Amino acid sequence: MSELVRLLGTVDVGPLPDGVLLTQGRRALRVRGPRPWLTEAVAGLRPGVPRPAEGSALGRLVAELSEQGWITTEAPVVAPGLPHERQIGYLELFGPQPARMQRRLDTARVAVVGAGGIGAPVAQQLVASGVRRLDLVDPDRVETHNLNRQHLYVLEDVGTPKVTAAARRLAALAPDAEVTGIRRRVTTPRCLDVLPARPDVLVVAADAPEGITGICWEWATAAGVPLAVAAVGLDTGYWGPLLDPALGHCWWCFDAARQERLAPEEQHLEATGQTPTPYSFGPSNAAVAALLAHDVVRWLAAGTAPTLGARGHLRFDTGETAFFRARQDRRCPDTHTTVRR
Repeated sequence: MSELVRLLGTVDVGPLPDGVLLTQGRRALRVRGPRPWLTEAVAGLRPGVPRPAEGSALGRLVAELSEQGWITTEAPVVAPGLPHERQIGYLELFGPQPARMQRRLDTARVAVVGAGGIGAPVAQQLVASGVRRLDLVDPDRVETHNLNRQHLYVLEDVGTPKVTAAARRLAALAPDAEVTGIRRRVTTPRCLDVLPARPDVLVVAADAPEGITGICWEWATAAGVPLAVAAVGLDTGYWGPLLDPALGHCWWCFDAARQERLAPEEQHLEATGQTPTPYSFGPSNAAVAALLAHDVVRWLAAGTAPTLGARGHLRFDTGETAFFRARQDRRCPDTHTTVRR
């Protein structure tokens, strides 16, 4: 029996004078031909049809749609009652195999260093998206002033270790999730040896001690684990880079290249502004955490992300975003240890 092919459900179709216009988000494809036939053919592709002969009119249409990544051989996914029920269609934006991508999320393991303003909402987003194995590393207890931005916690959690409270709240969201809380301050790479298993990605969401990203990167490179980072300041926030040692990425190279791009006044501000701001605004933290979670989920599901080898910056006062991408086309030699900060 020939395999069935179907048009992704997120692709919309509209009439044109000389054919039809197919769209998926901001992407569009104009197909010229008899509109009645095209409309009927597209409608027939919705539930799926046996793969048509290559030379036929339908075969040529399927080939054109396949080039756009809009044809799949997967059966429609139904996930009623699950937190990620409505995201299957969204995954189609990343490729034509959303069911396979969801399975990757369901079987992924993620470690998050820091369960505060960035780490707590990222953990919440990951579990809601389907990640079922999560390791949280944080030394602190929930304080009242955390509640304006760390929405994983509630007033009754005050005084409880964050990793304990987070595990309890995430279990209420997804009872089948395996959340391991590790109460520890990461000060050296070896501190992360306490993780129960090798994660598929290590999220750095802590702002202390100084150089925490470099500390985590040393462990990640030795373990062969991709790393993603984000942080929020007073009026700006950033997410990324997402770096994979298997792709030859290097945190030290990335950071050196980034600093070379800074204007003198920016270098001065960075050199004198190492202490994290004592102020916080819930929407700012939520915005940056959501952008980081989006890229981590996309990386786990599809193996790509906008901040793969790049950093996104968000200005809270204007809403402007900018990206910095460093060239990393070779493996970093050990001599780069001399530029570690």
